[in-house]
Amino acid sequence: MVGENRKKIKCKFRQVVTTEGITRLKQHIAHISGELEACKKTPKEISVMLRKHLQESKTAREIMKKRKETTIMFIREESRHIHDVDTESSSENDDEQEYLSQMEKKHLRNAMRESRKQAFDEEERMRYDDSI
Repeated sequence: MVGENRKKIKCKFRQVVTTEGITRLKQHIAHISGELEACKKTPKEISVMLRKHLQESKTAREIMKKRKETTIMFIREESRHIHDVDTESSSENDDEQEYLSQMEKKHLRNAMRESRKQAFDEEERMRYDDSI
């Protein structure tokens, strides 16, 4: 980081300064085409390691997104089922809808927490495997 500006980043290998942020710098070092030219002074091992890390991060985000979508669909189906079975009055229905909305949020928070924990555990396992 150059100064206090989080968007202004300097490559330690080529001394190039960019205002595109850390993601662009990672792409620069990992030789991923995009806004910045690939860093020609980056050691190959570092470039390969960073490219692998970026791909694993992308995969983990995709997995968490799919889990979130699946959980939301499950909660909605569960809510519809409860709503279909319900024969209560309108005001009681409103109370139940509020309750279901709160339950959806609770289930979603728990699912997201579990997904992040699994992703973290997987990342830790990969780091351990790489260190052996």
